[in-house]
Amino acid sequence: LYIDSIWFDAPVFRAGQLATLAARIKNASDQNLEKIPAKPLINGNQPTIASVEIQANHETVVNLSFTNLETGMQYGELSIVDSPITFDDTFYFTLTIRNEIPVLVINDPDENVFLNALFSGDSTFVLTNAKANYLDYAAFNNQNLIVLNSVRNISTGLTRELWRYVEGGGSLLIFPAPQADINSYNELLMTLQTATLAPADTLRTSISSINLQSSIYEEVFESLPDNLDLPVVFSHYPLGRRTTAMLEPVLELQNGDIFLGREASGQGMVYLAATPLEAAWSNFPKHALFVPTLYNIALHSQPPARLYYIAGKSAAIPLKAGATQVDQVVHITSQDGNFGIIPQLRRSGSQLLVYVEGAIDKAGNYDITTNDRKVAAVAFNYDRTESDVRTMSPAALEEALADAGLQQFQVLAGAQQKSLTASVAQLNSGVRLWKLFVVVALAFLFAEILLLRLWK
Repeated sequence: LYIDSIWFDAPVFRAGQLATLAARIKNASDQNLEKIPAKPLINGNQPTIASVEIQANHETVVNLSFTNLETGMQYGELSIVDSPITFDDTFYFTLTIRNEIPVLVINDPDENVFLNALFSGDSTFVLTNAKANYLDYAAFNNQNLIVLNSVRNISTGLTRELWRYVEGGGSLLIFPAPQADINSYNELLMTLQTATLAPADTLRTSISSINLQSSIYEEVFESLPDNLDLPVVFSHYPLGRRTTAMLEPVLELQNGDIFLGREASGQGMVYLAATPLEAAWSNFPKHALFVPTLYNIALHSQPPARLYYIAGKSAAIPLKAGATQVDQVVHITSQDGNFGIIPQLRRSGSQLLVYVEGAIDKAGNYDITTNDRKVAAVAFNYDRTESDVRTMSPAALEEALADAGLQQFQVLAGAQQKSLTASVAQLNSGVRLWKLFVVVALAFLFAEILLLRLWK
């Protein structure tokens, strides 16, 4: 019995929010197992418990729900009881619950009342407004979400810095300007390798489709009524889908154009709208759909960190932008302080990666620190491919070897396995017949002696 893998039901964690930890548990034995306790620990506290029942040679998924009470780095482990093989009975994981989501809105030049009302009225967000011609590019790395709000002309410098920001894992939401310089926008969009803008279409239309499969709306709608009132669009910039672009429609118009789409770019995400946030273009900013759409874009703006890595294998661990510099010394230490390494740092684009070349071979939770300051928490688990100790039957092994194209082989099974050394030696040297020939020769010699005596 062993824990094969774990995951959470949602990629975003918030304090006070109900979270569900799912664990796949496998029974590789020939016995049915009942009432096996599965105990999670978060920072040493046990928030819940579950009882596992699993049939022989089967697997099951156990869900454990609990409330996130704290913000910051969380150290978790899930354990079961399975003697005598215990190395795979505990599964370690780490996660981070953020208390604030920083949002930067770049304006040209006026701030947007709808964005201010949304992000200033919720303590979850820390809103910063900045003018497009007075930007501190160094502050980009501290933002989870950057909103480009009605910027008429996007400079080459801003294009370069936005690309670096998205490449490093940031989220960018673009609302084009009413008199947008299409060429400068498309230069940015092509740099981000996403869809481009076409000249404005002034034909009145409306939003007709909401992508309920998108993570943005996964907790917003249970179902949509047939007569749902959706935003009206008076003008919009058609979003041209390039052959290399994979723009996911979030909201679509009646004519099939995308009103709001998103696409992964580098390590981050780009959200592209077809209209400015102005009443002359659409009533979307005044519509009830506006708040949950932008709220969830902001909530999902930070890419989820990995819950765990595999001990003894190479791993590239990304650090949050601004956490440290490539020339600073970083330490990875175990929670008990008995183990520590100084890993190698490399920069990939604007992202800083911590490389662990198989140096961590013990399962557990670890801290990443620099200058005695904790910058990340990571977990390592043993490879679960070693947990299933079942062997193949001789027939199945022969079939697998034959399927692999091997012809010269022999499977030793049953009584042949009693002396493996002798069996291998026999296969290498063949059947030794010298003893038989000696016995036969002696028999013939004895027979000859008898014949000679009888003949006389």
